[in-house]
Amino acid sequence: MPNYPLLINGQQALTDGQGFIYFPVRTTNAYVTIEALNSSKISILYPVRGHLSIPKDENEILEVVLGSPEDSQLLHKKYVSVIQKMIQESNDALIESNRQQFDSLALLIQTLEKRNRTLEEEKARADAKQKIFQEISSDIREYSIRAANLRLALKHSARFAYENGLTANELNTAVMKYNAIFERLSPRRNVYEQNVTEYWSDSRDVSAGNHFKAMMRFALDTLHEQHILSLMAVIDQINDYRQRLRNGEKIGNADKQKIQLDIEKKLAVLEPEINELLVRVSEFQKLFTL
Repeated sequence: MPNYPLLINGQQALTDGQGFIYFPVRTTNAYVTIEALNSSKISILYPVRGHLSIPKDENEILEVVLGSPEDSQLLHKKYVSVIQKMIQESNDALIESNRQQFDSLALLIQTLEKRNRTLEEEKARADAKQKIFQEISSDIREYSIRAANLRLALKHSARFAYENGLTANELNTAVMKYNAIFERLSPRRNVYEQNVTEYWSDSRDVSAGNHFKAMMRFALDTLHEQHILSLMAVIDQINDYRQRLRNGEKIGNADKQKIQLDIEKKLAVLEPEINELLVRVSEFQKLFTL
C-alpha cells in the first residue's frame, strides 16, 4: 500500500512508493504499536493488536497486514457456512466436497489461531523481559551512582567533617543513600541472575547470564565487601571523633590525621574500582538493551 498513512506509537508516518515505511525506535523498546488512521474502514489484521515486535536484526523487514474490520471474521463465517451446507445437503458428492472445504478451512483457522497464540506469548515474554530489564537496570545504575557519590563525599568532605556539622551530615547522607540501594539490590541478586539467564539465554549474547553474574560479583563482593565496608568503618571513626568533641574531650590532631590518612589510602584503591564499576554498568546497558 504505497503512500499510506499509519500511526506508529501515536506518531503519523507514511509508507513510500513501494509500501515500505521507515520509523526510528529506541533500542530499549520491545515493540511498537501500529494503528490505522481510519479504523472504521481499515484495521490492522497483523500483527495481533497492532503490537509489532522489534527484531534484533536491523536488516529484517517486518510485515504489517491491513484490511477491513470484517476481513478478520471472513474465515469463521465461511467455516460456519460450510458446516450448514453439510447439514442441509443429502447428496454424497456434495457432502464430500463440502467436507474437503471444511477440513481445509478448519486447518487454516487452526494454523492462524496457533500463530496468534504464539504472537501473544511472544508479546507477553517481550513485555516481561522489558519490565525485568528496567527494574534490574534501575537498581544497578542507582547502585553505581550511590557508590560513586560516596567516593566523592569521602574525597571532598571527609577532611572537614571532624568539626563541621553540615559537612558531616553530607557525608552521612551519602552513606545512608548507598546503604539503602545496597540493601535493596543485595537480596534481589539471585532472582535477578535467574531472570537474566531465563530471558536473555536466547539473545545474541548466549553468555548473558555469566556476564551479569560477573558484574554482580564485582559490585557486591569485590567492591562492597573488600573496599566500601572498610571505608564505612573509617566513617564511624569520624562520627566517634565528633562525639568525643561534643563530650568535651581534648583530642589531639594526631587522631584526626591518622583517620584522614587511612581514608586517603583506601580512596586511592577505591577510585579505580568505582571507575571499573561504571564501565561495567555501561556495558551492561548496551549488551542487555532490548
